[in-house]
Amino acid sequence: MACELASKGINVNAIAPAIWHGKHTPIARGCQSQRRHFGTNPRGPLGEPGDLQGVTVFLASAASDYLNGFTIAVDGGWLAR
Repeated sequence: MACELASKGINVNAIAPAIWHGKHTPIARGCQSQRRHFGTNPRGPLGEPGDLQGVTVFLASAASDYLNGFTIAVDGGWLAR
C-alpha cells in the first residue's frame, strides 16, 4: 500500500505495540508463563496506553511527511534483546 499510495501523497506507516496493561491481557490476569516470557523485556513486562502517544503524534504530524512504508515498534526494547 505504501508504494501504491505514495504517488498520491499518502504515507502508510504502522505502530507495532508490545503487550499492554488491560483486562484481557493474560499477563495482567496473572498468567505466570506469560509473565516469565514478557518479564525479559528491558523496560518491564507491560506497557501503558500512554506509551503510544509520542509516536502517534509524530506520525500524525508534518515531522513524518517523508516516512513511508515503515513499522515503528513501541515495545520497551523487546526487539532489541
